Amino acid sequence: MKQVLKKTPQIIALFPLSFFALFTIYVSFRKTNIPIMDDYDSILLYLIEKPTSFMGSLIWILKPHNEHLMVIPNLIIQGTHFFFGDINFRFLVIVGLFLLICLALVIANTQKKIFGVDLRIFSSLTILNLGLGTVLIWPMGLLQHVATCLFSFLTILAFNANSKRAVRVRYFLLSVSCLTGGGSLVLIPILAIGNVVKKAFKWRTFFLFSVLLIFTFAAFGANSRHQFPSVSSINLFLYFLGNPFSVLNAPLFGLIFLLLFIVLVVSLKSDPKQISKNLIFLQVLGFNLSMGIFASISRQDYGSTYGSEAKYFLYSALCWVSMLTILYCQTDVRYSRISQVTLILFGLLIFSLSVYSYSGPILELMKIDWIIYPETPEMKAQKILSEASRLGIYIANGKVRNFWLAE
Repeated sequence: MKQVLKKTPQIIALFPLSFFALFTIYVSFRKTNIPIMDDYDSILLYLIEKPTSFMGSLIWILKPHNEHLMVIPNLIIQGTHFFFGDINFRFLVIVGLFLLICLALVIANTQKKIFGVDLRIFSSLTILNLGLGTVLIWPMGLLQHVATCLFSFLTILAFNANSKRAVRVRYFLLSVSCLTGGGSLVLIPILAIGNVVKKAFKWRTFFLFSVLLIFTFAAFGANSRHQFPSVSSINLFLYFLGNPFSVLNAPLFGLIFLLLFIVLVVSLKSDPKQISKNLIFLQVLGFNLSMGIFASISRQDYGSTYGSEAKYFLYSALCWVSMLTILYCQTDVRYSRISQVTLILFGLLIFSLSVYSYSGPILELMKIDWIIYPETPEMKAQKILSEASRLGIYIANGKVRNFWLAE
């Protein structure tokens, strides 16, 4: 009986993994093979305009979409087209879901390795649920946001590791991470500060590499629109922080997060040794908070509730995972079991709210057989589909029956 109780956390941790595995199987059979929103430009038009030469294709990987340089999504798209001869949007979604599972497993194992406790249930419940909403079945949105979080986390791990293997790949991972999202360059100052704290910093190499990355980003993906923070950006940031708790609860949980952040700062100030011990998750917290700040400033014209968009769920969820993991590490040994149960219940709350809020829209969007496209002119999406079909890039399983312009 004692052995069973000892294995209970591992057994319970199988619940979110099993749920997500069943969801992936369901998607693989029921998702329609139709592009959604930005998929028309960032996938189909991207392949239509792609150079035919080998070197041209390599450089094309750096082609931005809006202000985003999307190395990993572009690699997956080109690789899929090369191996299969056409693009299947259902397959791209499954690849994105696989990357999301990888992210949850890496975080869970990192928690156990650093803190010596099993927090896999909390991290997997928080991340592997329907909180990403319709982004879970939106190919480009899923690939871009999950790739940003996954490779940024791996980069932070590599820069904090001492093994020779990690040293060899750290700058490669940093390149990929910084070129896989609009605000990912924030990794550079976060890693610099973190390595100063560890007193293991090679300034010359890091500086030259940072300049190269910034130049690449400026050359390929810089956006000329500049805005200054306002009251609306502050409200959007609160919605961003409370994203996993649905639109109705988001501002309240955003304020709760800020209060917890103050508690965290005070506790770290009173015990500076905890900074080095918790460095990885402090960097993850800093990265995702910075992404929220960038989104709040650059998207403030969209309204406060834009911060609770499903595409921001993962960044907010990682903020909560990092924050509560660090606070858990500082819990008195006598209360560790209570804290662990509290975290599991907290993860269940996020899981339940996400399933309740997003299961309906996800199931509805999986059935679409019409065009959802965000821009004018109205016929642009139709032309992209026709050209992609003519070139053999996209072969629809059925006729796209209606046209609808997204508002």
